[in-house]
Amino acid sequence: MVGLLENIQERKLVQSEGCGSHIIIADAQGNAAIIEAGKDENEISPMTGDFIVMTNFPVSRYDPYEHASRTGDERYVKAKEYIQGHLDEFDVDHAFSVLARTAQDHTISSRVFVPAENSVYLALDGVFLKRWRISLSEGTMETYQGLIKTSSYAFPTQEYLLRTYGQGIFLTMKCSVLESS
Repeated sequence: MVGLLENIQERKLVQSEGCGSHIIIADAQGNAAIIEAGKDENEISPMTGDFIVMTNFPVSRYDPYEHASRTGDERYVKAKEYIQGHLDEFDVDHAFSVLARTAQDHTISSRVFVPAENSVYLALDGVFLKRWRISLSEGTMETYQGLIKTSSYAFPTQEYLLRTYGQGIFLTMKCSVLESS
């Protein structure tokens, strides 16, 4: 994680006016942090327990679980309580259950990252029982669960997959961009 955090520190998360910008990063060893656009530099909130929760709202300035008072904080509280109650058996299905419980009407995409697999699981338009699996190691995207037709798509190179997937994140979040400093 140290290498990843150093890489992030060399870049500045850019925030568009009126649009908060944050990302969550994790490594295969189980470390994670939320990176948010700060005024002068990135604000980093590392995972301090067994898990970390990120919703649409910033967490670097205060803990929305401890001080739930803003609109949207109830989503953070729901997520954290569900995870705490299922921590021993937590898996991809439980992660999507959390996402379904905290989704908004206009949720475009939801992603579950599994660093140990080097995979991303994806649900679109708030339909959490229909999922895709993106393998960053294999350079493929395939139907995973709940889809009638089985499909698999190969990408020419892993770099292309990461670049394309990164652009997909940008399109769904509409305002998150990393730029070199």
